[in-house]
Amino acid sequence: TAVPLTATITVEFSEPVRLNSVTYGITPTVLGHLQWDASGRLATFDHTFDPFGAGQRYTFTVSAAKDVAGNPLPQPVGSSFTTSGSPSHHVLVPYVVRNH
Repeated sequence: TAVPLTATITVEFSEPVRLNSVTYGITPTVLGHLQWDASGRLATFDHTFDPFGAGQRYTFTVSAAKDVAGNPLPQPVGSSFTTSGSPSHHVLVPYVVRNH
């Protein structure tokens, strides 16, 4: 997919989530953390000090999350991408958490 090495990953939930309930990971491992917007629906994975490797395939996964009512994410969700050698871009990874 030719994603630049310094691309950001944004996770978008369908409704606000409990920030401390979100469990995520990226493989291969990249050091970083989630930064949340005020709505509790958008999180950006900040990996400023650990850029992606050139020509690598990465998978970002949210394995757990709960909305503000306590409803859990029904199953893990993720998205994969492959990097290029360019320095800047943005990747949007939509995730849906719904009340049942």
